[in-house]
Amino acid sequence: MRYTNPRNCVVRTGEWFDEYTGETFEVAVQVEIDHIIPRMYAHTHGGDRWMPERKLQFSNDPMNMILIERREVRRKRDRGPSRYPPREEFQCEYAYLWDQLSDKYDLQLSSSDRSTISRILNNECSDFNPGKLNLMINNNQYIFLKKKCRTMFSTFV
Repeated sequence: MRYTNPRNCVVRTGEWFDEYTGETFEVAVQVEIDHIIPRMYAHTHGGDRWMPERKLQFSNDPMNMILIERREVRRKRDRGPSRYPPREEFQCEYAYLWDQLSDKYDLQLSSSDRSTISRILNNECSDFNPGKLNLMINNNQYIFLKKKCRTMFSTFV
């Protein structure tokens, strides 16, 4: 990683792999942190009843964060898995994360999203190993966490 200044937490260059598209990026302004389950989706599917602390927990949950290309964030917006499919090689992980996170936060998914998740997990993921994904999440080292930067999400839509 190269920083604009070693004392602050603004990254200039590095190498980031976008799981949604399969592309690699080297300039920090090309990527941003996205929520697997978008905050607005969560809000309209049960998150509107959460206390502020729960909203903050959801917004900062490393299991719900992924670094992807900035343009892809705009393309995905607040869509669920039935309306936003990532690349085929990441669909099992994506469906698994949606399933785990929706249970963890007691979200009421739309029937089309629930059906999409079930179809992917039951029909397309025979070789999928969730333990490998959990290890990846537990070893998550987003640079702002590693350097203890003050960039955690403090608001919820």
